[in-house]
Amino acid sequence: MRKIEKLIYVNERGEKIEFSCQSKYHLNSVTGLSDVRNAIYSISSMGQDGDTYLGNRIESREIELTGSINTRNKDYMHELRRNLNRVLNPQYSAKLIYQFGDFIRQIDCKVDSAPIYSRKAVFQDFTVQLLCPNPFWREEKETREEIASWTSGFEFPTETGGLEIDSVNKWEIGSRQPSLIVNVLNGGDVRAGIRVDFKAIGAVNNPSILNVNTQEFIKFEIAMQAGDVLVGVASSGVHSNGFSLVRKVFGLNKEKLETYYEELGCTLGEALLTPTRLYVKPALAAIEAADVKAISHITGGGFYENIPRMMKKGLTAKVDRSAVPVLPIFDLIAKTGNIPERDMFNTFNMGVGMCMAVSKETADAAIKALNDAGEKAFVIGEVVEGDEGVILC
Repeated sequence: MRKIEKLIYVNERGEKIEFSCQSKYHLNSVTGLSDVRNAIYSISSMGQDGDTYLGNRIESREIELTGSINTRNKDYMHELRRNLNRVLNPQYSAKLIYQFGDFIRQIDCKVDSAPIYSRKAVFQDFTVQLLCPNPFWREEKETREEIASWTSGFEFPTETGGLEIDSVNKWEIGSRQPSLIVNVLNGGDVRAGIRVDFKAIGAVNNPSILNVNTQEFIKFEIAMQAGDVLVGVASSGVHSNGFSLVRKVFGLNKEKLETYYEELGCTLGEALLTPTRLYVKPALAAIEAADVKAISHITGGGFYENIPRMMKKGLTAKVDRSAVPVLPIFDLIAKTGNIPERDMFNTFNMGVGMCMAVSKETADAAIKALNDAGEKAFVIGEVVEGDEGVILC
């Protein structure tokens, strides 16, 4: 390895080891930096000449470092060895940085096995094997393009002796660039994704990214706020969730399943086997007709485990208990098993199979769209500030 080349191993804790000709961890050789295997998949059949190509994949990269601990002092050698073992802990994720002058690349890696040591002549030799699940090297710094950003108008310190602003001699502290079309260029050799960061200095409603060439776009539904309305969609029964508790409560057998209950208007078995309602088409109709911010399917875990999943940090779903049309089957389960109300709402849908967060202005439109699609929709609460996830009151 040439003197201007170096490899730097950095674990997830920020601890580093440098392997180079000038380091205490002298690098003798390294394999796997450039070569990577392309696995080709194909099939063949009787009488066919050759194969039929199916596809290919680049396999994970394996890198092996061999070197020596560059000291004759036995105590110092053991100290360096312990340091190498600590930093190259196989439990830590890490990255390997390759540096050749100003050329720098890095790759994510894991230690495949702890350093292997052998003693030859004076120095302690070591071998380190690294596995890189993603075989591609990447630049140390990301390529960044800004759209509609703010640019500075002046810098400190100034030479005016003081800052005075009046209606005539205005100072332009900063200016906002207009919305731009930018080309995001991939300077690498393989396809790569992008990360988009939004920074809002005011209210933002559903920002989107548009590919001006194909007219394809990505729209972000991030406008949930306090004051939005919670719309519930009626369920048809237990919806195939909570049956462990149902069996425990009723001790199900053929006789119990065939028992007729006045409050159910049918046998227990018929009530429990009522088909689950599917909300795909009604939900799409509501999304088309209204400003739907989030949707939660109320399955196992009931209100307390499902609704919080759709809430943004700092917002809580406040559900009006009296607005929830609890089905008779749930009243029967609670009464027979002497189950507290909170446990019921933490296990079953209680009559609400799906919950939507909708803007206050379009809540009526969402309810109408759901009802027109054959469902029973109703307001069950609102979005408020807080981090409780969901409140029933």
